[in-house]
Amino acid sequence: MKAFTLSCAGLILSAGLAAGCSQASFSESIWNPFGVELGFDVTQKPVRIGIVQADKGLLALESWFLVRKAPPYAGFRDRLARHLGCGVQVQELQPFQIAAHLQSGRIQYALVSAEDYQAMTEDGPVGEVLASSVPLTRRGVIVASAKSAIQDLAQIKGKRFAFGPKDDAVLAVATLQALEAAGVAKEDIQKELLPIIPNADRLQYHISSFGAAKEVVYGIGTEVGIIEASEYEALPETGARLLPLRFAKDQFRVLGETETIHSETSLAGPFLASSQADPETTRKVLEFLSDAHTDNTKALRDIGLARFDVVAPTGDLGLAGARPPTSPR
Repeated sequence: MKAFTLSCAGLILSAGLAAGCSQASFSESIWNPFGVELGFDVTQKPVRIGIVQADKGLLALESWFLVRKAPPYAGFRDRLARHLGCGVQVQELQPFQIAAHLQSGRIQYALVSAEDYQAMTEDGPVGEVLASSVPLTRRGVIVASAKSAIQDLAQIKGKRFAFGPKDDAVLAVATLQALEAAGVAKEDIQKELLPIIPNADRLQYHISSFGAAKEVVYGIGTEVGIIEASEYEALPETGARLLPLRFAKDQFRVLGETETIHSETSLAGPFLASSQADPETTRKVLEFLSDAHTDNTKALRDIGLARFDVVAPTGDLGLAGARPPTSPR
């Protein structure tokens, strides 16, 4: 009897498939018995976005319920939900399933790779391309405090160095490679007595390049570190202040750069809309996509994207045919 009750509850909670943020009864919306503030209206049916199913083995630990982690797209999904004012569900499907469900209206939007989009449209147009996602490229800027005497990378030997997150492709791995190319081996960097983040090699790691920059400017004994290039380039030339904390380029001396790292993501391609998608919801989705690179940078980075180039003009929301995606700049 208990199994039957649970099965019925699952069916009730998954019921109701409709386009846009349309009104729905409680049983068709997201279950929220404690009234937690979710940032959107749980009485409306969720918007559904299809992405290509990740290749996971049956024994993959991340598929186990007890150790399941939030998917990389969680930030993108949640921020879009707040913007739309209703829930957003991301469904991992195969390309042929995405094509069929876009045509039927079961899912209203999809984000697929250019290769998968090509396969989906072999038999004809599938929805409409609203935007084209651009893969993330990253590099780091190795800096010294402008007050320090360090003028080049070779002088980093024997110094403390502020890295970003441990194992980060740019703020740790590529940075060590750049230092090694300049003759500064990992063993040449001064070790930490009490690492900020526990680690085996006892180097100084921070949760972000912002933390590394703060250590270079205001820390004690650390004169060099790494900053995400996009963050450094966005700094004003002057005008740094402590409260609220804001950096400026004249607080740093640039010593070198890491190699550029290109993100490998299966989501680099067109963002599609079903012909049955609600036009007003689509307008809001376009707003979100066009501003995501400035308003939701982290959410994009989590899925390996730099920005969306909008294809469909915001004033033209006719979804009758498909448009080819633009080439990433």
